[in-house]
Amino acid sequence: MKRLADAWIDRWCREQGWTEWVVAGDTYWAFPPQAVMPVPIPAEVLRELKATYGLSPQERWGMAVMVVTAIVALIGSWYSHCPLPLVGAFSLGALLTAAMDSDI
Repeated sequence: MKRLADAWIDRWCREQGWTEWVVAGDTYWAFPPQAVMPVPIPAEVLRELKATYGLSPQERWGMAVMVVTAIVALIGSWYSHCPLPLVGAFSLGALLTAAMDSDI
């Protein structure tokens, strides 16, 4: 799951004069001003962007899916008198939480 939106990275690179940014795995690379070789965008900058903007669009979507699934599972468990839908919602919540966990 992408923790940072492309628009945030693009905006920061334009403001700082970095060019041609790319993503390789979880690492963002770009050419600093007057450089001939790409370098990773500093982790401090990525943490600052995350703190400034909050949840990325993918994270918001994941949270919405998790909430809707929990509500549907609660209603389904209530009517069926079976905890299995809640177990499924809990499992989905655990997977999404693990996907959203990161070092930035």
